[in-house]
Amino acid sequence: MNVGAEGRLEMLRSGTPGAALLRANYEQLRRAIVDGGDVSEAEMSADMVRLEDPAFMMPSSIMWTVWGQRS
Repeated sequence: MNVGAEGRLEMLRSGTPGAALLRANYEQLRRAIVDGGDVSEAEMSADMVRLEDPAFMMPSSIMWTVWGQRS
């Protein structure tokens, strides 16, 4: 069997489209995230401020590609 996998990620930086998408996702899910109890409102607010910091950088989620072929 011939199988393989490849992962790709990007480093998200403040001011980039990726960081803007991350911010939009967090804003949309903010209430559910805080209500879930894993993050406080203060922590969420601090993280939203960090997204605007010019030194902000974080890895994106990994986009996996996998394939396989029977011999």
